[in-house]
Amino acid sequence: MGATDDPNRVRMDLNADSWVNLPDFGIFAMDYGYTADPNQPGLHDPNCARSDFSGDGMVNLEDLAIAAEHWLTAVFDEGRLCGLCNLYKDPNTPPGRQTIDDRDRNAFWAEWGSGFRLEVSVLFSDPNGSPMEPNMLSGLTIVQVKDYPISSRVFVQVDGQLAGQTYPDWEGEVIFEIPTYEYSNGVHRLAVGGYTPQGGCWLVPQTVRFDNVIFYASIPPMYEPNEPYELCGFFDGASVRVQAGSGEEAVYEGGWFRHQALFAAASEAAVSIGGEKASGPTTLWVPLSKNVDMSRIDPNSFRAVIIAPFERANRDFEISIAEIRACLLSKGISYIELLGTNANWDNIQTALCGKNLHYVYWIGHTNSQIGETRNLRLEVIREGTHRTNFKCWDKRKYWPFFVENRIFSCKRSDRLIYPPALDPLPSDWEIRGRSMWSLGLWKTKTIKEFWAIGCETGLEWKNANQVMNYNDMAYAVGAHYQDQQGNYVHVYMGTRTPIWYGYLVEQAADFPHAWAHILRAHSDRNLHDALLKGPIGSNEYRAVWGREGMEERAIQWWPLFAKLDLIYWY
Repeated sequence: MGATDDPNRVRMDLNADSWVNLPDFGIFAMDYGYTADPNQPGLHDPNCARSDFSGDGMVNLEDLAIAAEHWLTAVFDEGRLCGLCNLYKDPNTPPGRQTIDDRDRNAFWAEWGSGFRLEVSVLFSDPNGSPMEPNMLSGLTIVQVKDYPISSRVFVQVDGQLAGQTYPDWEGEVIFEIPTYEYSNGVHRLAVGGYTPQGGCWLVPQTVRFDNVIFYASIPPMYEPNEPYELCGFFDGASVRVQAGSGEEAVYEGGWFRHQALFAAASEAAVSIGGEKASGPTTLWVPLSKNVDMSRIDPNSFRAVIIAPFERANRDFEISIAEIRACLLSKGISYIELLGTNANWDNIQTALCGKNLHYVYWIGHTNSQIGETRNLRLEVIREGTHRTNFKCWDKRKYWPFFVENRIFSCKRSDRLIYPPALDPLPSDWEIRGRSMWSLGLWKTKTIKEFWAIGCETGLEWKNANQVMNYNDMAYAVGAHYQDQQGNYVHVYMGTRTPIWYGYLVEQAADFPHAWAHILRAHSDRNLHDALLKGPIGSNEYRAVWGREGMEERAIQWWPLFAKLDLIYWY
């Protein structure tokens, strides 16, 4: 006797998972009705012999009956087990040694209690970038993940519950924001993990401690102007002081609080909660964002829109965003802002279809392709599907929180006539993703300048192994129109390189300043002069134009033959 009294049961475990179950039936179904004997009538396939359990040369009902007799039974295969338990490795031992002995036992004991360790770095900081210790996390905590395995999706869990997820696509570090005051104070199990493109997964757990003046708190991050805003929570001390909106500071006792406030439309909104902890007095300060619903805004009331979905990127480019605001105000150009989770698809599509919209400034995480494969040094080893895309936020009917989504230049379902062969997007992006082309901006002459300040937004189109001399996102947003004299005076401004890592890593601190000074110069000059004379100092100039000049530049505009000296703000 070998591993089992019934040798057929081992044979029926066709996928070698130690069970006779549905995957085995799937393989059996492919072989059903075939014969391995070419001398017999019917369909022939020598591979079907694997499913011929009766040994009569045919895969038929008799074999199905044998399989059914052992359905959902476990398989113990001594040969397979020997292969798994043959742990001892010795270069002097002939290959194929099948004996399980003391050497294998000692090898097992040597590894007892050790685990497979991933070289994943998990760093904690406050929103200003100051490091935080894992055993003293409070307020809004930034979780930064570095050196993680190649993954199509990365997520973070708190006590086994999903607290955030992202689709990195090789834009550098992964960032999550954890409002620790929404949980109990004390020890928690935080874990980061991901799913590899090959269907595998990884998980790195870590013990952390939350320490806040309040806990189990509900502090909505957004408010409706002049509408009641409510927050609540629990605390351990004798009392807490709550300041929100234009009202006076309120003091609560008894271990819990429930507070209502009003915020004006133009106010700098924040919630401040002070109290006593074991370590002494402390204050929790939570900034709030005004909720923006574009369906309530007059589509004729603005000429510019600033779209900036990600708080971390907004902090990096704070000087650029501030300069955009200042320049628009100085020129008397009315504008709206879609920042953070206000930059969701419903708002974006409504804003971009504004009848008087002339200027768009997108700042955030972007990419030129999706589904690529990189090694641990982030070097591309397999190209993905080229499609310029912007990350934004989306909220669907049955999802309780905003989740990341992407706006692609176009999807296959857009049924483009040109280019004729459109590569399909990988994964489920054809269903889940959004399309800029679907907005029909390419049929209008509305948008005069579209600034896409993000990674690799200015590259040329690659599709079906062809490189074409135009940018797909520039076409989708309608930046290819001529004046009456035939000059291209609508322009799309993009970036040829990664920004947050890689090529611009040495100039990363100067790049946002360079953008700001270009925009400032553009408010008084044509775009051509602003690009050349806007950067201040050699570092800013290199951040835009590279060390070797034009051929190494980070910035790129489309159409390439646009008359930049004719493009002004007006």
